[in-house]
Amino acid sequence: MASTHRLQFIIGAASLLTVATMGLGPAMVSAQERDVPAGTQTESRAGGVSPGGAFFRSLLLPGWGQAAVGAYGRGGFYFTTESAVAWMLFKTGRLRRSARAIVALREGEVGAFHMALGVTDPDSLLALMDADPSVADARELEEVRSQQFEDWLAFGVFMLFLSGADAFVAAHLADFPEALSPGFQALPDGGFEASLRITVPRGWPGG
Repeated sequence: MASTHRLQFIIGAASLLTVATMGLGPAMVSAQERDVPAGTQTESRAGGVSPGGAFFRSLLLPGWGQAAVGAYGRGGFYFTTESAVAWMLFKTGRLRRSARAIVALREGEVGAFHMALGVTDPDSLLALMDADPSVADARELEEVRSQQFEDWLAFGVFMLFLSGADAFVAAHLADFPEALSPGFQALPDGGFEASLRITVPRGWPGG
């Protein structure tokens, strides 16, 4: 239940980040345009890709939206990150299925043992299973594997929305220095940390 609530929270936070970034993009473009001398602006290198088009491209394939507007380095970052997440989802999903198989095996063994002793009441059998240490250990392992899977799923969803938001802004800022600088690093405890640095242009309100 806690993992489900965490997944919902992360999806909500990613959605808010996306909405906020979409609102921030046009304002940053207007501010940066004021810093470019008249007559020096060139045709956008976005190749006709609209910000909304870049956003949906990156939702379909992380990094596609960035690549479509020429931000290949950032596109590669999101593609590589989501590829790693997909691999971890496959790996943890397989481990979770194995843990569930172990739970079913332990419950079957305990149930068969007590039925051989003459216990036939379903409620009594369930109570005996719940009290058995081997079943409890197997269920705990299943819970850990399920939490790992849901954590990776939440992280993947967050990075997917972040990729879309970044592509949206990249399409707006195709002619200007990159304003979003994503970061991703492993932590000592085995987790991962994602960061996003936003460069506020000169003249932007509050900058």
